[in-house]
Amino acid sequence: MYMHLNSFLGKILTVVLLAFSASAVLTSCDKDNLEEDGFVLYYMGMTDIGPSMSGVISSPTYKGGTPSDFAITKVTHDGEDYNGTIFTIDSSTGMISINSTADTETGTYLISVSCVVDGKTYNFADAVEVKFYNAAPSSVTIDPSSIEIAYSDILDETTTLPTAQISTDGDHISISAYKISAVRKDGTALASTDYSSLFSVDSDGLVSIEHSSSFAPGVYVLDFKLVTAAADEESSEGIYENALSVNVYSEPLSLTYSPSVVKMEEDLSGTTTYTSLAPVMVGSTEDLAYSIDAVSPSTDKITIDASTGVISVGEGHGFRDGESYLIDVKVVNKYASEGVVFQSALQIDVTGYIAPIANFSYTAFERVEGLAFSVSPADGFEGDEVTFAFSQISDEDAAELTLDPLTGAISAVKGNSLSVGTHSVSVTASNSKGSVEATAEISIITNPNMFTYFKYGNNLGLSEDETDGVSQFRVSSQAELLALSLPLLESDIPEGRPITWSCETKNQTQASVAEDGTITPTGGYRASQTGVLFVTATVGEGEEAVSVTEPVFFNYCVAITPSGGSDAITIAYSPFVLRVNPRTGGRLAAPSITGGTNDDIAMDYRRTFNWYNLNGVRSDGTEHESGSNSNSQFLINLVTSYFTAKNKTVNTGSKDPYSYYSNSSDLSSALLYVDGTAGDNLHSVVVNPNKWYDEGWADGVFTGQVTVTVAANYGSINSGTQIFPVAIWFDKDFEN
Repeated sequence: MYMHLNSFLGKILTVVLLAFSASAVLTSCDKDNLEEDGFVLYYMGMTDIGPSMSGVISSPTYKGGTPSDFAITKVTHDGEDYNGTIFTIDSSTGMISINSTADTETGTYLISVSCVVDGKTYNFADAVEVKFYNAAPSSVTIDPSSIEIAYSDILDETTTLPTAQISTDGDHISISAYKISAVRKDGTALASTDYSSLFSVDSDGLVSIEHSSSFAPGVYVLDFKLVTAAADEESSEGIYENALSVNVYSEPLSLTYSPSVVKMEEDLSGTTTYTSLAPVMVGSTEDLAYSIDAVSPSTDKITIDASTGVISVGEGHGFRDGESYLIDVKVVNKYASEGVVFQSALQIDVTGYIAPIANFSYTAFERVEGLAFSVSPADGFEGDEVTFAFSQISDEDAAELTLDPLTGAISAVKGNSLSVGTHSVSVTASNSKGSVEATAEISIITNPNMFTYFKYGNNLGLSEDETDGVSQFRVSSQAELLALSLPLLESDIPEGRPITWSCETKNQTQASVAEDGTITPTGGYRASQTGVLFVTATVGEGEEAVSVTEPVFFNYCVAITPSGGSDAITIAYSPFVLRVNPRTGGRLAAPSITGGTNDDIAMDYRRTFNWYNLNGVRSDGTEHESGSNSNSQFLINLVTSYFTAKNKTVNTGSKDPYSYYSNSSDLSSALLYVDGTAGDNLHSVVVNPNKWYDEGWADGVFTGQVTVTVAANYGSINSGTQIFPVAIWFDKDFEN
């Protein structure tokens, strides 16, 4: 696995290029002999690494003879000898890798390297410098940490709203993105869909408050996530709770009792009472107080709790059937000391009889995991003017279940995270005659249609491990393509469930899928191209149906003549698909080249870049757009980040984000590239980590045109012979 560790959104990696000549680094070799050999070795130092990060950190380039038998001869940490085993070196290529742990000490590591050139051993002291930083800042400050803003200013788009700036202290790995991880309003957590339109934070940590009608007065407390290569969005590191408080203040704006018209029983025995639910007040809650401003007709038997707004009628009120009372409520807060009166906030109608609660229960309920549901009190329930409230519920269930206070219905939305098993919650039903408790047993069962994958294998003679489970087939003619019949090789599709199949052409290849999942290509062969099909299996029917889409790839590899050359060669990657997690990156092994050698040609990505989205989605729920580099906003956003990091004008038609030659001085800045570095990895395809992110990790397929010239003509690579030799499958859940 290849990994070149670097943050991905515009934080420029500090790279120290160490160019070692005999006079600079020779320790045990004869200086004059080394100079006569004309051998120079180059490594790039890495400074943006944090604990728990692993992968390739540096690969050498050289001038002179071909080196071999690389070895690490010494490592120091902050000037002291280091005897750990986190660094390893490939003896044939000199590629240095790291496998650090959470407790790897921060500081500067210097790695000394030896190699053999033409039978001679050369030693290079302190050849590579690696600086380990903290995976997350030791402290985060926000200035200001508390903001007060008038609700009227939120609604007035001509008003400039205040901002806050996130800053960090101490040495730490570069921050690649700032995210709002949670928002609480008056202590209650908001869904991300509810707060995404209220607040934003940019790539420099500047927090903005948006003009939005979705705001309501109250105190909002924001948590932030600082994303780094060592602590991505799913990591628990880099989360800073209660970082910013935003008080959106206002006078009382509205007051709502639910229901607003209620009934209570007349007073024949002197024991009937009434108690309302607490009202919903929109406005600031600081120095909040409720009072009754007026009752019509007038009576002193109706009271209100000054702190909660709950309205009550006590025993001995003397009200009779047919009477009706309208109640005006005054609300005072810090921003309305004189108070605001809400007329007819509650109406109490007196009736001859309120039925007591009887036969309150819930029927045992079963539902497939993740699906929406609503379960109401069982048939036979009796009672007038009843209100319902949870009396016993776990924190986990409280986060997923809601209760209608007027109907007693317990519900959950589609996509809920209730665990498989039985969930017991208790509900109390209350009215003026008393209260009764009932327990609801909600059983969540595994979806019988659940499955996660299917695959077709390959015709490359490779194992499933060698292809990372990617279905891929190579043919050299239309006839060979049409002769293919690809039965399902393996899946975890449950037996005995109804299943339907479909496929969609994404690039070149057309096909049909039989009822048993067998793929039969029907056309689309095009020499030097790589075809992409999206095959979908749907198990079950209706809302419980589960669909999985897998890409299937076809490589149409034929002999070509490189631009500037005269001999035909065949460039065959095996495998020809790189399945990669966008967080970690990866490398597709160098191709087999027949009719020539790797050193005979030069290759580079050039044009016709396409994105076929599978499951890529942004934090706001929008999908990463399929399309080309000219119309896929997903690719456009990636390219924009690339050019912004380089302080260059954005050019969505440029090959630079995908080019080895355009990034040869800092290959870690590219999104991906065909490696042009001499050695065993020449022409391998590299995907850099933490680059393929647009408010959500890439999940889909990328293809691009590669141009080929003879090696001596690499300066004309842009006009080289055109091929599409590989495809990249970005799978955000793939474990490399």
